[in-house]
Amino acid sequence: MHGMIDCTVAGFVSQRVHIRDLRSRSGIWASIPLGLRLPDQITSEGVREGKMRYFTVKAYDRLAEQVRDASLNIADWLIIRVADVQPNIWNDRETGRPRAGIDLIAASIEFRPERDRVEQFTAGLTAAR
Repeated sequence: MHGMIDCTVAGFVSQRVHIRDLRSRSGIWASIPLGLRLPDQITSEGVREGKMRYFTVKAYDRLAEQVRDASLNIADWLIIRVADVQPNIWNDRETGRPRAGIDLIAASIEFRPERDRVEQFTAGLTAAR
């Protein structure tokens, strides 16, 4: 059986971007901490503010070079077309407790899109719910 991942995520750079060399071959990869706020939910009790979600976006080779050249800052908006979703499990350095996260492997990245583009994108997400 075959499946497919077809999603796009709009969010902001939430921490410093890391660029590193690949270990197994020549090239670089980029790690982008991405934050986003889910749309507000209307309930019988009123409006519930959307929850914050955090992901790590990873980009490789040419796309990582584009990330490096973009000189991203915290709070810069990005629109990510996702190629793959991978779980990430590690032990917390301070507590030793297991932690988990989701890595989004980027197929393409739109850097610092116009405000109207972000609003159209996020309005489309809200309308789809």
